[in-house]
Amino acid sequence: MQSLRENILKILRILEREKYLDTFMLAGKISLTRGEVEKLIGFMLSHGYVKIITADSTCNRCLLKNVCPVSKGRDIITVYTITGKGRALLGSR
Repeated sequence: MQSLRENILKILRILEREKYLDTFMLAGKISLTRGEVEKLIGFMLSHGYVKIITADSTCNRCLLKNVCPVSKGRDIITVYTITGKGRALLGSR
């Protein structure tokens, strides 16, 4: 069983590499359930390691369309990205 810190670092490394992901995509990349990922993201949001990006336009007009990992066709998506504080935590390992 991995520790909280190990799971946080794993998610931060993925977000640093992938740039923007939702909880479904993150759960698919690591061995955690979507619910577990959502709890970790909540913790990381409260500590400033990640931030929310919400796109509320159609895919064709969305600013994230070239990097969006989320299924096309949704009107509103919520993805997460790493912050400077998250990058600093990765650098302090």
